[in-house]
This record gives sequence, C-alpha cells and structure tokens, in this order.
Amino acid sequence: EMNIAFFNWNAIDLLFSGIEKVSHRVATALEQRGHHLSYVCVDSRGEESLRENTLILPNPSEIDSEENRIALRNFLRSHQVSIVISHDAYNRRLASMLRALTLEIGAKLVQVLHTTPDCYHYRYWQCKVVNRAVRAFMNRKWGYIWQKIYDLSDAFVVLCQPSAEFITQIAHIKDPSKFAVIHDANTYLPTELAPSYDKELIVLYVGRLVKGKGIKQIPAIWRQVSAAHPDWRLIVLGDGPYRAMLEQAQLERCDILGTQEPKPYYERAAISILTSDAEGWSMVLTEAMQHGVVPVAFDSFLAAGVVLDEGRAGVLVPPFDLNLFAREVSSLIADSDRRKAMAAHAREYVQAFNIDHIITDWERLFERLS
Repeated sequence: EMNIAFFNWNAIDLLFSGIEKVSHRVATALEQRGHHLSYVCVDSRGEESLRENTLILPNPSEIDSEENRIALRNFLRSHQVSIVISHDAYNRRLASMLRALTLEIGAKLVQVLHTTPDCYHYRYWQCKVVNRAVRAFMNRKWGYIWQKIYDLSDAFVVLCQPSAEFITQIAHIKDPSKFAVIHDANTYLPTELAPSYDKELIVLYVGRLVKGKGIKQIPAIWRQVSAAHPDWRLIVLGDGPYRAMLEQAQLERCDILGTQEPKPYYERAAISILTSDAEGWSMVLTEAMQHGVVPVAFDSFLAAGVVLDEGRAGVLVPPFDLNLFAREVSSLIADSDRRKAMAAHAREYVQAFNIDHIITDWERLFERLS
C-alpha cells in the first residue's frame, strides 16, 4: 500500500475526456488495489463533484507562488504522501516546484506525458517547407523543456517506447533509465463486453469535431467510399466548431448525431475511422477494437503502431493520403472475411491494455522507485 498524490490541472471527476478520463480510471483502480490516493488540481471547474482528499491550489494564475507551495506542502505532509504523480509533464515551473516539495518531504516525483511528444510533426503537412522549419524549431524548444523536466523527475512515464526514444533523441538524454512505458488502459471492462456482435453496414467516427482531428478530410474520404458502396452509412458522434462544416458538406448516407455515449454504436459498427493530425494514445481506437470494430487511421502519432499492432489489428495509412485512406476503407468493406479476421485479432490483442495489466505496470514502477 502506497500513499499517492495525483496532480492534474483539472479536477479529474469533472472533465471526463483525455487526461482526466485516464487519470480517473487509473486512480480508481489503484484505490481498489488498496493504495491511498489524494488529489491536487489547479482548476476545479466548480466544486460539486470533487473527490474526497482534494486540494485546489489557492493561486491558479501563478503556479509556483508561495501560497501554492505552502498549501501543497501541508497537504502532502498531512496525507503522508510518498509518491507524487503529475499528469501535466509540460510545465517547467510546475516541475521545479514539485521537485523542491517532494525532496523536502522525502517523496518521489513521477511525470506522466499523455500526448505524443511529436504532436507538431504534421501540423503544416500541406506545406513541406513550413512543416520542416516548424518541426526543427519545436524539436529544439520541447527538447530543452523535456530535458529539464526529465532531470527534475524520479520517473518519466510515456505511452509507448517510440515516445521514449524520440524524447531521448531531441532532449539529448544520456541516461534513459528514468523512462517507464505505461499504456493507457481500456475504457471498458471485460465484463461490459458481449461475446460477439451483429455488425451492420456502418462506418463510425467518434471524437470531437475540432482542429487537429482531420475533420476537413472526412468529406473527401467518404464521398469516395460512399460512391463505391452506397449501401453503407457513416455515423459521426461528436461536436465542436467543425460540425457546421460537415453538415454543409451534405454527405450522402451520413448521420451527424452530436455527442453521444458511443458504446451502442461500437456494438453495431463494422469499421471506424480516425483522421487526426496527432493523438496521444487514442482511446477511440481501443474502444473500437474492444467491440470488434476495425479501425482505419492515419499513422500520424508515435503510439499508432503499438495500438494497432503494426497494422494487424487495424489499418495504418501513411499521413495524409486521402485517396489511399478511402481505398483502404473500401477494401475492408469489400472483403468481409479479412474484416472479420482483423476484428477478431483486434479484440484479442486489445486485452493487453485491460486495466488490471496497466495497474500492474504502475505497481512495478512504484516498487522500482521504493
């Protein structure tokens, strides 16, 4: 049993997406294993649903202020915290403050990077010259930041081994022994999944309709697929500023349903698509795989190959070939035997990311630190 404090910018019970969703799942599972957890956040987004043992830092505008240091020091001591896990491994000032306080109370500091460290890699992919210049600049900028944060940590958690190798390269890290690779856990428990599903002629997109998700690419892809397979439908679950653009495209056999609980749609869909410029781990891929939905995704982030078993549990498309993406979707539609075999492999492969396995990886890290 360990006394662990989670540091999240947003209170983890109040924003069930991305980092907060992952943190919630890991925290709950650690508590079920008998560990004692406390929580620190900067922005509570209202205090109605806060977990017990939560500290809201008093000065959100100046993260390393003296009042924040005093409040956090007293909080960590009162809970006898031995490990601080920061899910915000992007802020050097925060890392410096947490390092000073953990050294003062004799605790270990773990930094967790929830995104792909090369998230800017394809930001300007339509202009190669600009893209190369931006990539070089950002490699230098973030290499410097992550080198400092890495040095201030006892352990640095990344989602996949390629992320550790990328940071090692751009940050010129000589001793990579602080890295720990811990994947994001599956959204659904094995007990929440049916033995099999009756699939319909549905291609599914799940995700926010925002910049960076490649929403502008969906009409060109779907027009090709729909022309070749007019009996299939595209269902879009999500909302955001790009919804109006999708609606104005007036795509045939396309239902844009807004934000919905996706599980009933995963159970019916045969294929899912992910068109993002970058992701961290992409829970929508593993959610689809858990339900026997075959994903087609751009190979645009470092964990993509790990999540999709290097193309055996889903189709990886080189970024950002829209025609090839459409052909891959059409190929899966046309070959039901291949689709069913890939879906069966995906359901088996994704079990490696079940929460029990992920929490065991976390506990191995705790043993290493102690």
